[in-house]
Amino acid sequence: MANFSDEYLRLLMAISEVAIVAFTDLNGRITFANKQFCTISGYSFEELINQDHRMLNSAYHSAEFFRDLYKTIHQGKIWRGDIQNKNKDGSYYWVDTQIIPIFNDKQEIESFASVRFDITERKLMENAIINLEKMASLGEMSAIVAHEINNPLAIIQLSIDSLKKEFKKDNCALDIVEQKIEKINFSIARIAKLVRGLKTFSRTSGLEEFTIINLQTFIEEALSFSKCKCIGEGIHFKINELPNLSIQCRPDQISQVLVNLMNNAYDAVTGLDEKWIDFSVIVDEENNLITFLVRDSGKGIPVHVANKIHTPFFTTKDFGKGTGLGLSISKAIIEEHSGVLYLDDKNDNTLFVFKIPMNQIKNISKAS
Repeated sequence: MANFSDEYLRLLMAISEVAIVAFTDLNGRITFANKQFCTISGYSFEELINQDHRMLNSAYHSAEFFRDLYKTIHQGKIWRGDIQNKNKDGSYYWVDTQIIPIFNDKQEIESFASVRFDITERKLMENAIINLEKMASLGEMSAIVAHEINNPLAIIQLSIDSLKKEFKKDNCALDIVEQKIEKINFSIARIAKLVRGLKTFSRTSGLEEFTIINLQTFIEEALSFSKCKCIGEGIHFKINELPNLSIQCRPDQISQVLVNLMNNAYDAVTGLDEKWIDFSVIVDEENNLITFLVRDSGKGIPVHVANKIHTPFFTTKDFGKGTGLGLSISKAIIEEHSGVLYLDDKNDNTLFVFKIPMNQIKNISKAS
């Protein structure tokens, strides 16, 4: 019978055949890289040794993401998560990653081991599903856009007709001209806002990088369709006062999360006697955290349903009205932002909450 060390070596060799394995010292320098690591990264063993993993940085993840990673492993805990890296040839790949602290006899951390598995195909599939979800929502939005744009277009046309008549008069009333021009400008701004919201939501976000955005403007544009949709159904939709500051995020992805949560709230309250949706934001500058709250007039979600809502393809909606992917995709997006998304079951109404780091926060009003 083979001794323990023989079995251990065979196990390590077996893992090394299928997993991407590396060891680093306390400073993050690579001290060992197996064949799988070299193959997926495109670098040779000699090129990897004594380098750190920053050479593989794809710029996809935020600084907060890596701060959390390093903090976790230096506390002696195992870190688990998905990371997008960049190959030597410039292409991107995804790895399911576990980083394990290695202790010496004195229980001091002396190095780190990482075991990774290539999940690039899975990520591409997830991104395809996200874009399919977007296309489904865009199909529904097209009717709203047509209706909402037709109204200001009609106002513009009537105002132009009125101006033509006024200009034909010998004594043109300047106050009437100013009123009509103001109406035209207001209607044009309304159309532009709808178009910007549509462009923001329709963009694909597979390789979207973190961007600094104005929160107030972003929220107003991202929720413009939801607001129109609610007004058409007689749902009172309120956006509470928004802070005028900037945050760092992937705008297209956060926009999708907001739209998903709003669509769920819309579907939940449509058949109720009391119909309202309330959106608000809480800023915690001290902890570099921003909280988004979507509350509706529903009376919560039963426990047996709440336990399954983040499961892919689980839905309580009628056939053809939902894929059951919205919340699971939203949860994954928020987790990639080093945040959390959850149902607050302590509220009297249905309340979904998600929190993400603000990162490079800056007060716009003070800066301008």
